[in-house]
Amino acid sequence: MRKTLDRIHANSLRILNEVGMKLHSAEALDLLRRNGARVQGDVARIPPQMTEECIALAPEFFELEAADPAKNVALGGGSGIMAPGFGSPAITKWTGERRDAVLEDYIVFAKLTQASGSLHLNGGLLVHPCDVPAGMAHLVMIYAALMLSDQPMMGYAGGGEVTREVAGLIELRMGGRKTEQPNPGALFMVSPMSPLQMDPLSLGTLFSAVRRGHGVIISPAPVPGITGPVELAGNLSQATAEALAGVVLAQLAQPGCPVLFGPQCYGSDLRRGNISVGSPAYSLQSKYCAELARRYGMPSRGGGGPNDARGVTARSGMESMFNLMSSVQNRLDLIIHAAGSLDRFAAMSHEKFMLDLEALAMLEFCQAGVKADTDEHLSFDSIARVGFGGNYLTMPETLQKARDTGWLSSLESRGLPSAGEPHNALCEVLQEREADMLHTYRPPAMSPGLISAMDDYMLAYKVPRYILDQVKAARESNASPLCRLNSAG
Repeated sequence: MRKTLDRIHANSLRILNEVGMKLHSAEALDLLRRNGARVQGDVARIPPQMTEECIALAPEFFELEAADPAKNVALGGGSGIMAPGFGSPAITKWTGERRDAVLEDYIVFAKLTQASGSLHLNGGLLVHPCDVPAGMAHLVMIYAALMLSDQPMMGYAGGGEVTREVAGLIELRMGGRKTEQPNPGALFMVSPMSPLQMDPLSLGTLFSAVRRGHGVIISPAPVPGITGPVELAGNLSQATAEALAGVVLAQLAQPGCPVLFGPQCYGSDLRRGNISVGSPAYSLQSKYCAELARRYGMPSRGGGGPNDARGVTARSGMESMFNLMSSVQNRLDLIIHAAGSLDRFAAMSHEKFMLDLEALAMLEFCQAGVKADTDEHLSFDSIARVGFGGNYLTMPETLQKARDTGWLSSLESRGLPSAGEPHNALCEVLQEREADMLHTYRPPAMSPGLISAMDDYMLAYKVPRYILDQVKAARESNASPLCRLNSAG
């Protein structure tokens, strides 16, 4: 693999130096020109030495702060931090029907993320609520996540001004962070436009985030044969060049700022001209991106459980578990889309979210390893007492530990599925599990003064009070709205 990585790295430096990046921002072009890049029009060609120097400035590890310091997370060294689905505008029902996502869906996913124990980041674009005016949706989503969770936050990438508004709200929730604080309070996604471009919104997000002390994920997503070369090594080379261009800009704007190396190199379905994230090409390329991040001394970002299936089916489970397991085995630092995603990121599902939480619990069980610290773990005395041809089922230690040892699935259905409806029983159990988890949800502690200050912040941006009241009511309610949501048109 080392030879392959060397060639991909060298090729990416050559792409930046000889082909360059098209940057739709005078600020970005001027910053590169002043630091030695060759700029012609809106294309910047970055010398290899400049790229290498900026890579060296990026930290290998950093901590992402939460409103509750006990929930801070460290990124780097294969930390395996999990985040839920991100960016979907639609909800797929367990019956296969699709509807637009609404704010209540966002609220449910934020509460489930807080209550799960397996997901470590909240907020961002969990789903895009269609019932919130577009011009204020970024603030409403982050307000909801901050009201309902005290975990570290994903930001919202909508350009410089949107980033400042979102960052200001997050900083208010965290007690008024200052830019000189060493650890970021949020992560903002920066997505270059493959092939070889960065638009004003991405660049504005990048500059605003790092200058306020927050972290950025540089996440190009070329598709082999569509927006990237059809050969996987070429696709990886282009993605690496695009990601490194973002790293260079971030480090020139704010030396030493936290950056995640996060290419998402998709697979492709060239029969239909579409992306494929259920393809093993997605996981294979993720492996190389994780290794490149380690080579560069930066934390990595990868996908979690994305799939190409349009519903909660055997295919969705198979492809998601394959991608999740690959992400964990490849020791990625931040694993986004770890729960709920369907149909190439186009939809989220309440039932799939719960199914993915079960998959994450299974992976955690495997990661914990086998305990062999004591004589009790090794069970020599039990083996000697049972002897030849006996059984362990009636042994006292077996009876004592029967309910809390080994893997205990939470998805056991009652009875057999109905004829012709093999997945109905499973989906009913998943709905019950969601209702149970929402019932156990407890809101994070917030002072009345802080809630009032956050309301004032939102009202200053003309967010209607009834939206704020809907979110605050969700803090106090632990009832499941799933039946109502499932019946929505």
